[in-house]
Amino acid sequence: MGDSDEKEEIMEGCFFCKGTLEGKTVNFDFRWGEDLVLFENVPALVCQQCGEKYLSNEVSHRMKEMAKSAIKKEIKVRELCVPVLSY
Repeated sequence: MGDSDEKEEIMEGCFFCKGTLEGKTVNFDFRWGEDLVLFENVPALVCQQCGEKYLSNEVSHRMKEMAKSAIKKEIKVRELCVPVLSY
């Protein structure tokens, strides 16, 4: 089988707690080097027990490409100021 014929494995349950996964749209913090990008409305599987988020390879790859473009200011983005605290 070639790469294009391979399908992503569908998860049966959460890797960590074995809880049930449900498809939702979520917010997701994405770090690229020292930069931080916040994505809204990301399709994901979310564990109903512990809240762990799982992204498909396709979604993860698209987020990486969008983050690189946003950091380079190649696409229009909405920005917000976030306080950073040291504990």
